[in-house]
Order: sequence, then C-alpha cells, then structure tokens
Amino acid sequence: MNTIPFGTLRFSERLQARGFSSDQAKGLAEELAAYGAGSLVSKSDMEVALAPVRADLGLLKYGVAALTALNTGSLVKLLAG
Repeated sequence: MNTIPFGTLRFSERLQARGFSSDQAKGLAEELAAYGAGSLVSKSDMEVALAPVRADLGLLKYGVAALTALNTGSLVKLLAG
C-alpha cells in the first residue's frame, strides 16, 4: 500500500492562515505527524483491500438466496403433500 505523505509545513501554514498562532500550528502539525497522519491509506488502496471482501459477500448473498429458495420449495412440498 502507498502511504499518503503528510506535509507538516504546509499544514502549519494553513492553520496559521486561519488564525492559529505559529506555536499552535507547529505543535499540532508535529503531533499529527508523530501519531501516524502519514500512514493513512488512499481510497484506491482501500478499494483494492476491500475487493475480496466484497466478492465473498456477493457469494454469500447468492448462497443465502439459493438456500432460502430450496427451503421454501421443500416447505411448500411438505405442506401440499
């Protein structure tokens, strides 16, 4: 997976432009970087990781539908016979 780079300088500058003091902006940027803001995954990476799960859910959906139809058919035969 690719990581998304986190630009502390840019983040700090944007905070300062919105009214944060220089110390507040730098401190917040450093804390975010220290706690893994740079290890976020992109949307495309998440889609790739979830593809097998979605495939399994699709198979499960059709399996449940098939079993429901089979059980309904068996129940109808029992009640009719």
